[in-house]
Parts: sequence; C-alpha cells; structure tokens
Amino acid sequence: MATGSIDTGTDQLLCEVREQVAVITLNRPESRNALGNIITPALRRMIRERGEDPDVGALLITGAGTAFCAGGDVKGMANSGPAVEMTLDQKVARLKERQRTLTGALVAVRKPTVAALPGPAAGAGLAIALACDIRIAATSAFISTGYARVGLSGDYGIAWLLTRLVGTAKARELLFTADRVDFYPQHIGADLDAPGGGGGIRSIDLGSDRLITVSLGGRDAVLGFRLRRRQIRTVCG
Repeated sequence: MATGSIDTGTDQLLCEVREQVAVITLNRPESRNALGNIITPALRRMIRERGEDPDVGALLITGAGTAFCAGGDVKGMANSGPAVEMTLDQKVARLKERQRTLTGALVAVRKPTVAALPGPAAGAGLAIALACDIRIAATSAFISTGYARVGLSGDYGIAWLLTRLVGTAKARELLFTADRVDFYPQHIGADLDAPGGGGGIRSIDLGSDRLITVSLGGRDAVLGFRLRRRQIRTVCG
C-alpha cells in the first residue's frame, strides 16, 4: 500500500499511510485530543495493526488542532455513569492491561515511532509521546506530567518512561511538581536532555508534508531508521 486512509472505526482517530509511514492523528481538538472510551481503544488497535502491517515501515502519532494530547478526559470520566464494582486486585489488573496494550505496545513496536507535538502533551498524552522513539515538537509545544494537579499518581508507565529518558532526579522533579516544560529551541538541551537521559526533541515546522520529510525522509530513510533502531534495541534493550 503506497498511500491511503485506514478505517479506525471512529472519527475521533484518523489514520493515513503515506509512503510507508502510518500517520495516526488524535482527532478531538475540542478537548485537546483527550483520551476517552472511544478514541483510546481505537488507538490501541491502530498501534497493533499498523505495527504488524508489512506495508508500513514507521508510525507517526500526532494531534489535530493546537494540542498533542491533554491526557485522560477527566470530565468524561465523571460523566461515564456508575462505576462497576471491582476489587482492588481487579482494578490493578485492568490498569496494567490498559497500559500494556497502549504505551507498552508502542514501546514494543518493531518499527520506528515518532510523536509529533503541535502543542501540549500532558499526563497520559505525555506518556504516549515518551513511548515513541523520537519526539518532534513545535515551538508552541510544552509538556507536563499533570498528575499532581489532579491528585493522581501517574499511569501508562510514565514513571519508567521518564526515568529512562531523563534520569531519576529529573523524572522525580517532573512527576512531583507537574511543572510545565516549554520547548523553545534554546531551552531544549537544558530542559530535557539532562545527563543520563536524552529527550530527543527538536523544534521544526509542523506542516504535515514537511514533518514526514524531515522526521523520516522517505522510504530509504525509513529502512535505514529501522536498522539503526534494531541495533540500538539490541545493545540497550
């Protein structure tokens, strides 16, 4: 498949294959692309299916409008109806399964993965970005773990993902404070590429055609990217 749209089952998530790159777009701009009961299962399925698709060489995840993803839809959670009675062990098992099949699956994809941030990434949205191999951010983008502001401990593997990228001290700071980190070009090295880590964030024009050209470089570059990624994973895990 050279190019074409993929049916995701919902207009809250879009997917298009362009020159072997599956561009997956979170499409809830009115809620800053927050995750919910419709978009999240569709995202899980697209990550799994495009990861297994032999016609796809790389995955790029982005958000519609001015945000990447604001995390979980807190308002939607409040209006989701009565909660199903579950034991603590059942709740933990369900949370683990949801994390394993989203950010866990994204980390495990055997193809290059890119998160393109047109704007903010917070909470679980940040975890999705961190689970990708590379993060590309517009100058208007910023991140925040966000959990401390809503009284939650963090989910979708964000503690492990942050620690892996920026080191223990910086990860604790970002999780405990939920501070906003802006991605002005002059601040990228100081804010995220700390000793022991490396966020891999670059500021570029996020026009969609140019984005794919700059980040992946077409079919030959995708192949080279896949080989280098395999080498890195073999050495570092």
